[in-house]
Amino acid sequence: MTLNGRVFINLTSGTPNDARKAAQWVESMGADYLDGAIMGVPQMIGMSEALLFYGGSPKLFEAYEPLLKVFGGNTVFLSDDPGIPLLYDMALLTILYGAGEGLLHAHAMVSTANIPASQFQPYVAEWLTNVIVPSYASLDAVRAIETGEYATDVSNTKTNQLALGHIIKASKELDIPVEWLKPSKAVLDQLVDEGYSNDDPIRAFEIISPVRRKKHK
Repeated sequence: MTLNGRVFINLTSGTPNDARKAAQWVESMGADYLDGAIMGVPQMIGMSEALLFYGGSPKLFEAYEPLLKVFGGNTVFLSDDPGIPLLYDMALLTILYGAGEGLLHAHAMVSTANIPASQFQPYVAEWLTNVIVPSYASLDAVRAIETGEYATDVSNTKTNQLALGHIIKASKELDIPVEWLKPSKAVLDQLVDEGYSNDDPIRAFEIISPVRRKKHK
């Protein structure tokens, strides 16, 4: 069987390796392949702000870009590696689910004092807007990851270790599960034990990134 002259544009979900295997099979059949990731809910499809990532054949993307932009105006070609769009997808979803778990945990905490979610939520919005987003959405937030320079005079690892410890202790007292928080606490504990108490807690990247761990071996 051959697929000579055919074009495959895959927008289904999966892992980066799933996309690479699909690309290899399609290309072995004589067809061109483009893999994509839709970064939005179904209602956003066709809207100018809808973000879609693509990877694979640059020529194929260029040839079909007008069609692809029908699905979303914010259409981006990332790499000739067809696995990169799903890598971005998984990475961004990690942020989503981490934040979502934090939101539910926070509401669980205040609910133990019979505080309605609608009463607490305005402060969630203020916290996200004025503290979380400025802290994590700027290029400065990741500059330490690229440079490996983790000195800080703001909120160091020891401070965050203590804060997370208090959250876990309070949550246990309130009968709220804390299993999802324990790995983060363990990483901060390790950094403190290794003498990095005064560094930015983003130094944890050196522990969780397999690329950095290999460099340190």
